[in-house]
Amino acid sequence: MMGDGMMADGNMWFGWGGMILIAVLVILAIAVLAKYLMKLVLWSFRFAIFAIPNFVSLKSNASA
Repeated sequence: MMGDGMMADGNMWFGWGGMILIAVLVILAIAVLAKYLMKLVLWSFRFAIFAIPNFVSLKSNASA
């Protein structure tokens, strides 16, 4: 909607520049979020891989 208003003013470059800028910002935000999400997923996987066997062995040691 804002882009249409800018183009109606006849300043097309600013309209396109604004849209491109918004697109780049959105892509950057998604990339940063994806990076943090991947870190979270990797840490949770590491935690599961390392903690669950230790927990199971602790339980088996406690029962034995």
